[in-house]
Amino acid sequence: MIFLLLLSAGVSAQSLDTPAFNFDRKSDLKYTDSLLRSTRKRISELDALPPSPRRDTVRFELSSFLSYVYRSGTHKTDSTYHIAAQLRTMAAKKGNIKYQLRAVIFLEYYFRVMKKDYVEAMKLNFEAQKLMTGSREEEERNLWRINNNLGKLTAVMKKFRESVGYYTKALETFALDKRAVPAQLAEIYQSAGLSYNQNGEFEKSLSSYKQALQIIKDNRGSNTNFAYLYVDVAMAEKELGHYKEALNSLNLSLQYWEKLKSKPGISTVYCEMARIYNHLDDYHESIRLADQALTLSEGLPVVRLKSYEVLAADYEALKRFDEALKYHKLFMTESEAERKASKTSEMLALQVEAEKEKLEIRLLQEKEIQEQKYITLQKQEEINRIRGLSERQNLLKTIQNNELRSLLNIQTLTAASQKKQTLQENTIKQLKINELKHQLASQAKNRNFLFSGLVFISLSGLVLVWLNYKLRHKNKQLSQKNAEVEAALEKGRTSERKRVATELHDNVNSILASVKMSLQVIQPQTVHENKVYENVIKMVDNATREVRQISHNMMPAELEKEGFDHALQGLVTRLNLGETTRFELSLNGFKNNFSSEITFNLYMICLELCQNIQKHTEAAKANIDFNCTDRQLIMSVSDNGKGFEKGNMSEGMGLKNIRHRAKSIGADLRIQSQQGEGTVVFVRLPLNQSNHA
Repeated sequence: MIFLLLLSAGVSAQSLDTPAFNFDRKSDLKYTDSLLRSTRKRISELDALPPSPRRDTVRFELSSFLSYVYRSGTHKTDSTYHIAAQLRTMAAKKGNIKYQLRAVIFLEYYFRVMKKDYVEAMKLNFEAQKLMTGSREEEERNLWRINNNLGKLTAVMKKFRESVGYYTKALETFALDKRAVPAQLAEIYQSAGLSYNQNGEFEKSLSSYKQALQIIKDNRGSNTNFAYLYVDVAMAEKELGHYKEALNSLNLSLQYWEKLKSKPGISTVYCEMARIYNHLDDYHESIRLADQALTLSEGLPVVRLKSYEVLAADYEALKRFDEALKYHKLFMTESEAERKASKTSEMLALQVEAEKEKLEIRLLQEKEIQEQKYITLQKQEEINRIRGLSERQNLLKTIQNNELRSLLNIQTLTAASQKKQTLQENTIKQLKINELKHQLASQAKNRNFLFSGLVFISLSGLVLVWLNYKLRHKNKQLSQKNAEVEAALEKGRTSERKRVATELHDNVNSILASVKMSLQVIQPQTVHENKVYENVIKMVDNATREVRQISHNMMPAELEKEGFDHALQGLVTRLNLGETTRFELSLNGFKNNFSSEITFNLYMICLELCQNIQKHTEAAKANIDFNCTDRQLIMSVSDNGKGFEKGNMSEGMGLKNIRHRAKSIGADLRIQSQQGEGTVVFVRLPLNQSNHA
């Protein structure tokens, strides 16, 4: 008894965690036997304890691990079945859905992979789906596994597109299982790649294989994972004609198979290399590799079949027809056996498809039955509730009747009091009847009032809808009128700018020219008069240039005649006549299809910014960049001048004019500057149909 208590304390304290299985050592009998012995020992210790929920949970977990080791190792396959079946029975008795599902998934693998009994495997997948119904936790944990298994089964049926659909569902639901590991995610991508390959979609196949390979690399996967995946990648690369890349992948796979000392893996790699060298017309190397593949091909009929085929082709290409005929006969003999196996596989696929359709119908029927049961239970619950209320009301009536009988027995003592009591009761009943009538009348009145209110609200709603329609119509008319007014204003502004520019150019320039001609008639007599004379002549020249520049800026001739881009080129050319700052212009995706208002304001903003650079920044270089897309236009003007701290920036009239012009065309203005690192000004204009000419 003391021994059992100590054993119970030790087992109850142990963790549910089991050791991770090393796939690279799955062929190592010492390793797998040690795992099996230690797990059986723990199970024996548990079986000696009295039943308890904790003991049952640990027992289920150890049985699950035991089945997993048998499934993953190289032991007798029937042990997987017996332990999984025992686990399913024990978990069902305890009502433990989690371990029932786990056992069913082990059994599905046993029948699908070890026994090739695809019909039974399909049944077990649908059994797992039924077990998950109603348990969100188990559905999140196992839904991806079931979709993955169904993908493999439909691939056996050669329905590769449907198979890819199941793998896609598995990938979508994989993240719901918090206990899943990256190697399982890589396995889904690898299976999807195989279905793509068999369906002739080699680009998608290669992409899936590479995703699986990247996951294994990121998570330091086992040598076995790398060995299989590099072979798969090579097959997809070969189908795409990338023979050099395929050989590199096969060499990498060979390194891993040699580390694992796996003859089947090495044989497979040699066979595929031989086929690639045959495509490259290197027949001697192809023969050497195919011979090596055959030497190691025991128990690998597919490798033998492919090796015979490539050897026959190699010898035929070398005109060694005796050897070619020999291997062709071997190939035909092997392929006949393969065709028979293929026919058997096709029959199995048809059986699986028929069973799948039956199971899908049955699952739908069972779901409908479950839903109907649920509805029936709800109705029964409602009936029971109503029945309970009725019984309580009957009980209350019985109590009231008993009380009335007691009162009547007491009132029989005197006839007078009985008459008075009867009159009182009749009066009370009449009052109750009147009160009930009053309540009914009040309720009818309230209903009428509510109906009237609903009618009023409905009419009000219709009126509001009508008013809203009228308001929208008015707003549309106002928008059209505003657009017409804006167009007229823009036309007026353009005309006024032309007029003022013409007045400045023609009249004021003429006056200044006359003044200069008049001054040139004067003959200064003294040195002082000569200096004054020269100063006045310079001032007149400066005034002439300023008037010409103002006239040009108010309505640049290039902007109106040749377009915005030519006007900008002309502006940059004029700016570069000076010796202080070098300006460069870049137009990316720009088109001359903006309204005159936008092009004029953008031109003036650009001009003002360039003049500020010349006056204030001491910059050696400046850039004017226009980047235009379908949605927006971004103008940036940058320099490598002295810059300024943003807190010290004061807005003068020029910057205010720039902000006003940007706002008038619906653009945003942003300034970036830092002391000693230059300044960048961004103007972003959202584009729509109203911006264009």
